[in-house]
Amino acid sequence: AALEHPDDEAVGSGTDRRSYQSVDRAASRVARALAEAGVMPGDAVGLCTDRSPNMIVAVLGIWKSGAAYVPLNHEHPHDRLAHQLAECAVTVVVASSSLVEHLPSLVSVLAIETIGSDAGASAASDIDTFVNRAEPNDRAYVMYTSGSTGLPKGVEITHASLANYSHALADRLNIASDRPLHCATVTAISTDLGNTAIFPTLVAGGCVELISSDVAMDPNLFAQHVARWPVDIVKLTPSHLSALMTAGAERVLPTTTLVLGGEASPWGLVHDVLQQHTCKVINHYGPTETTVGSCTYDVPEVVPTSRPATVPIGRPIANSQCYVVDPHGGLLPVGVAGELWIGGAGVAIGYRAQPEQTAERFIDNPFARGRVYRSGDKARWLPDGTIEFLGRIDDQVKIRGFRIEPREIEHVIASHPQVRNVAVIAREDVPGDRRLVAYVVADGTPSLESLRATVTAALPEYMTPAAFMLLDSLPLTPSGKLDRRALAAPDANASSYGTTYVEPSNDTERRLALCWGEVLHRDRIGIHDDFFALGGHSLLAAQVVARVRNNFAVELALHSLFTAPTIALLALEVDALQQANLDDAQLDELLAGLSQEEIDQLLNEA
Repeated sequence: AALEHPDDEAVGSGTDRRSYQSVDRAASRVARALAEAGVMPGDAVGLCTDRSPNMIVAVLGIWKSGAAYVPLNHEHPHDRLAHQLAECAVTVVVASSSLVEHLPSLVSVLAIETIGSDAGASAASDIDTFVNRAEPNDRAYVMYTSGSTGLPKGVEITHASLANYSHALADRLNIASDRPLHCATVTAISTDLGNTAIFPTLVAGGCVELISSDVAMDPNLFAQHVARWPVDIVKLTPSHLSALMTAGAERVLPTTTLVLGGEASPWGLVHDVLQQHTCKVINHYGPTETTVGSCTYDVPEVVPTSRPATVPIGRPIANSQCYVVDPHGGLLPVGVAGELWIGGAGVAIGYRAQPEQTAERFIDNPFARGRVYRSGDKARWLPDGTIEFLGRIDDQVKIRGFRIEPREIEHVIASHPQVRNVAVIAREDVPGDRRLVAYVVADGTPSLESLRATVTAALPEYMTPAAFMLLDSLPLTPSGKLDRRALAAPDANASSYGTTYVEPSNDTERRLALCWGEVLHRDRIGIHDDFFALGGHSLLAAQVVARVRNNFAVELALHSLFTAPTIALLALEVDALQQANLDDAQLDELLAGLSQEEIDQLLNEA
């Protein structure tokens, strides 16, 4: 596209719009800087940037240098990032200047704003060109997912696998249509959910729209953004879509195609979309180990009356194969549930520096040439030739699109000095609201704060349990295994564990408590209860912001819930915003009664 349509838009984020030629030249400058820093083909380079066009420039520059990128989420704990860098032997990180302070000191950092800048570079400059050193079977990236051994797993994906996926999805989504389509990504590059929008779009000559996390999580801001910069295609998790639709489906849905993925898609949500909008809906499925996604399903325009429990995951994409097998690896007939094995061009190299895990999950394909990935997902073939996802055959869970191994969380909680035993499970006591709950057996009564601190110091926010339950012992079955059915649901109306309930004392606090109750499904919330300790998370925070906007007529920033996570603190911020609005209104009224000459005189005196 850079050669055939150099002036077409390749990537945009708000008013920052870059052409294919501009991105290609900037990527060459990044590749040259990496080569000068000693990066060789086959190496791994860290990537820690904000969600801006520079992120795409950095990825392409790393690839041109012949290296693979290792995406780093600056919000993740320091030790987790250090483990990823050490395991991948990363010595250089390309980063946004504002995020450098979050990185471990064991690496050298190249600021993308400097090495990818157009400043001082001309169209004829040698620095604007760099011969691509990557080969098809080289690693393109190492993507980390939750690991059952207590450590995250780095999935190694080749350029050939990513190219197959990108071309298959570009064709599937018809991105290379009569006009270049704008495809939005709303997730961090540290997960591969957004790769559906990024790489198929770039190979097809479309424009990648990068939407910042603050905008992506706020339904109203998201609606305003896509009203100014319309989006043709977007991929969302069902839980994220549900949160955005509080602003009105007609305001947030794409013009052409909605892609759902990351977790099972409920028919009710799909029905709401089809009733309120004309966009096409595609359900997309696939583990990180098979390069972003392996199957797609075209949702019919009218939801069928006879249907499986959730939207099917569909059929394999080009050059991919799916097998439903019994515990011995034998093929199962239509309608019989078994484990889903996935083969073909998308199968990853394996897990970085984890040969035992690789050998367990990646095996020779007994039905064709190549290898298959044993997904651990339970599935069955339907009579129409599509596949229905039925859950997991192990304990792995999906929360808001994030893949989580509860045993990794258990390992971390067990490191708390008072904890003797722990079990972490996912519960869905309120339909559509899936949360992690930790059941802890401890010496004495450890504080909620200390338990949460142990988790947040080692794991990302999405892996922090919404509730901690103290037990005298874990219930066991007669065979000695954990009896999950005997684990009681957390008390939905209990105050934060370790916090004394204090009722709201003024109108703002009472109205905020009602707002939180609606979002968190609780009848009683104290003014000192922590939003996140009550089970809140970023998507629910966005719902709170939307309700505050409607109920108080103030523009509350999403990050306010993180800096003021209690009713008492948030009420002060809401009152301050309301007072500021009142002061502005009084000033407008005062100015309305003055002539322009009087206004100019006041400004000169000021």
